[in-house]
Amino acid sequence: MMKRMPIVMAAVLLGVVIGGTVNANSSAESPPGAAPGVGTPAAVVTDSGGCALTKQSFLATNDTSATTTSTSYVNVPNASVSFTSAGSTMSCLTVLFTAVVYSPTGGIDIRAVLGANTISSQAVQFVGQGLPFADSHAFTFYFKGVKPGSHTVKIQWESTQGAVVYMWQHTTVVYHR
Repeated sequence: MMKRMPIVMAAVLLGVVIGGTVNANSSAESPPGAAPGVGTPAAVVTDSGGCALTKQSFLATNDTSATTTSTSYVNVPNASVSFTSAGSTMSCLTVLFTAVVYSPTGGIDIRAVLGANTISSQAVQFVGQGLPFADSHAFTFYFKGVKPGSHTVKIQWESTQGAVVYMWQHTTVVYHR
């Protein structure tokens, strides 16, 4: 039993460090385990629904290193996907974003933007102050009421503390009609 205790403690600690939270109110006090300034949602928002998504468009990149210190959202390099939504009625779409990231101080928030100014349902803390190495993270965004036609989805990021944050390989996948 004593030999298993360090393994169990390491697993619990890793779960606390890697776990993410929704950045619903950045002015509120940070929840335990979240990077400073992340905030606690005022209320839990649950949404559900469905639509037939038959196509996928994606961009995968093996960037050597993208960095930012911006505390305002900026576009992630090589993370924009253009696509055409078919049909004659509004639909929905989902956006899956994965990336290898590192944040030695503070954290990284991300969001998805459809077109010029339609922001995803939420911005999220993608990574808090990390371990002393880069690791992979993922999040899925959704949009409802998407009109048929040509669109572009961009992934944006910000440094929560204004310190340099890093991103390497990343993939943006858009599931649409």
